[in-house]
Amino acid sequence: MSVATPYVETDISDVQIFEYTKTLSLPIDKSKNAGAKIGSVVSVGGIFGVMVTEIADTPQERAAKIAANKYYMPFEYKTAGHNAPGHASVRVHGGAFKIKGVAHTGAKAVGDIVYAHQDGDHVTVNFTASGGTRIGFLYQPIAGTNNNDDAIVVLD
Repeated sequence: MSVATPYVETDISDVQIFEYTKTLSLPIDKSKNAGAKIGSVVSVGGIFGVMVTEIADTPQERAAKIAANKYYMPFEYKTAGHNAPGHASVRVHGGAFKIKGVAHTGAKAVGDIVYAHQDGDHVTVNFTASGGTRIGFLYQPIAGTNNNDDAIVVLD
């Protein structure tokens, strides 16, 4: 005798967590992303992206700020985008961003591939594939006169 398996209808809302994943709320490890702020390239595990909000204070950080300044008003500071404590919104795909201090030697052309490297307590961005993770491509050329220029990078 066979037993019929009941048909269970599955909706997309049962399986899809996010529809758009170009910007994610990710936990930012400050020991690997020292000095990170809006516009910084950060690393989270093997993911690299550009921070588009500040890192949300942990309860301990907020308590320390209040203890240091009884007039501390969190709403007077840049937004953490309603992220969980220790998290920031990070753009991981799409969009063009001005990235500060991109290391290079010589002129770079539109379309040159840009890489991010975990370098101790911070992330460096350059055009060296070895040991790096591709984050995008150059949107505007860079003259060969400076070693650490700001660059407009399209994340891909």
